[in-house]
Amino acid sequence: MSLLKIERSEVANHKGNFSYQITEITRFVKADNNKELWDSIYGEEAGINDEQAFREKISQGIAQQLVENSEFRFMQDLQAYCYKKVGKLQFPDTILKRIMLANNKDKGQEFVDKNYEDSLKVLTNHIIEEKLAEAHNVKIDGNDIREVARNSARAQFMQFGMTNVTDEMLNKYADEILKKKENVDSFVETARSRKVALALKDVVTLKKESITFDEFQKLENPK
Repeated sequence: MSLLKIERSEVANHKGNFSYQITEITRFVKADNNKELWDSIYGEEAGINDEQAFREKISQGIAQQLVENSEFRFMQDLQAYCYKKVGKLQFPDTILKRIMLANNKDKGQEFVDKNYEDSLKVLTNHIIEEKLAEAHNVKIDGNDIREVARNSARAQFMQFGMTNVTDEMLNKYADEILKKKENVDSFVETARSRKVALALKDVVTLKKESITFDEFQKLENPK
């Protein structure tokens, strides 16, 4: 559609002869485990000069990621515990269904009927979290939201193998994604969930145990 400058609906029926020329072939090869590789991943300022230091750096990165994953898992377990304790709340079903239908006019009543109960679970968990935040005096400010935005930016860069992103680049990218209201709303929720989790870790009784990475993966992705 873009190359031919035609409408999407016309693409399937378009007929014509095309030719192209290969100007470059790129192949991926396994990198040598040397300083050039280490510096390209973590930057020269990391000061990695041998394989052991390189492996330790990798280990630190994985450990940090698993800390975030374990905190997310803690919040999931906490929500499940509180949801079970609170039980089924009473909601104005007729009004909520009407609102849900109004917000999803293109999907119709069938969508509402199919997804309404799941939406109540989300709403219940939201109410529980709000009450917990209120009870433990959890407040969210701009710094909390910005830190979540920075973490989101860092995660997106890492998806493309960019692990040595500068603070300046992170801040710039965070500024861009914070311009969208839907991102801000999501970051507020994330920031509050994290602060609620931190607050509750000081008041609940935790049974801590060490498990393997594979075991943790099964917890995150149960079959």
